[in-house]
Amino acid sequence: MSNNLPANIQDLTPEMQKLLGTTAPSGGEGERLPQLKVNSLRKDKQNRRITQGDFFVSGLDPSVASELVYAESVKLRVLSQLYQWIHYDPEENKVVNKTILIPSFGYEARDMNGTVRCGKPASKELREMPKAKQAKYADIRCFRQLRCLVTYTGKTADGEEVTIENSPCILLLKGSNFSPFEEDVVKTLPKGKNFYDYWCDVTAEERQNGSVTYYVMRFSPNYAEPVPLDKPTFDTMVHMAKLVGAENDRIEAAYDKALAREHGEQSAISALSASSNDLDDDFEDEAA
Repeated sequence: MSNNLPANIQDLTPEMQKLLGTTAPSGGEGERLPQLKVNSLRKDKQNRRITQGDFFVSGLDPSVASELVYAESVKLRVLSQLYQWIHYDPEENKVVNKTILIPSFGYEARDMNGTVRCGKPASKELREMPKAKQAKYADIRCFRQLRCLVTYTGKTADGEEVTIENSPCILLLKGSNFSPFEEDVVKTLPKGKNFYDYWCDVTAEERQNGSVTYYVMRFSPNYAEPVPLDKPTFDTMVHMAKLVGAENDRIEAAYDKALAREHGEQSAISALSASSNDLDDDFEDEAA
């Protein structure tokens, strides 16, 4: 295979740019990436003490790390930024609906039920609703999804030091963690550059809301040392784009199926209504 790479991401196909979320709009199931998270627990499942506010990656291949590895901070190279609405039912403990992954809010976020944004109104409309009506949509959240490479040295719960290097992962950001990447990176990028051109140091700030402790991620991009788009990174981006494409294909198929089902039901109702009207006419004729 040739080692020649595009000079920059704009030389990639428009479809791949869209799938990676590296371009603005012009007008599942299956394989999953390991997930980068912030620990909120005092003890793990084996009752071992772990530090709240530390980062860890779940779902790593055992050949990379056989146990969870915790660290106060990590380095991220963000390769893709996308958005997705997910409707999670806490009573059923499962995802009941989700949208396609979109690169910006200029795209229509079609979902598995044949609607958009899992039925959640746009933010402006939602804010104008009474609180009781807003609560109806509380389980539908918009996530900023960052697909990245992560590098860090940390320790397992037993204190063993482990280094994770250039490992693909996904970061799901919502609520108070939804905006910091936009504020810290996207809005501060040097002209003509993109987020994948730099590594970021990522930390978690501890915050309090009454008795509740939570953590907000902050991103510090290393603008002094841009990194090239080498072949391993490019191949990782291609793989990520394929995963996103497969996820979107499944959701689009469900969207089309839901619309077809709704159309069929509406057609049946219309036919039934027409038959009822014909029957009424027959009765009127007989009575005349």
